[in-house]
Amino acid sequence: KHQINWEHLDDPYFDTWPIPLCTSKQDIKKGKTIRDMQRVIFDRANGPVLVLAVHLCGTLSLRAISLFNENPKTALIVLKPCCLPHIVHAKRKEVFTVGS
Repeated sequence: KHQINWEHLDDPYFDTWPIPLCTSKQDIKKGKTIRDMQRVIFDRANGPVLVLAVHLCGTLSLRAISLFNENPKTALIVLKPCCLPHIVHAKRKEVFTVGS
């Protein structure tokens, strides 16, 4: 089981970075989690938000893209999926859009 190595973020320059860093490990499969993220992270942000989405299996990347599309404060999303959605989506000729 892989976890974030928090030592990578415990850098001597952490307090002097020009952009505040707020880390939050979330299970975006749950609708409540998405609503909580909206309320706690996006609604409270003083400026643009960058979303780094790591290890997203199957359609979880699509959930992260929806999060990006639905939150105007999100300026950038970086996806690092571990696998792609199942072939059934391609066979259905589904199209997924990032942005407006």
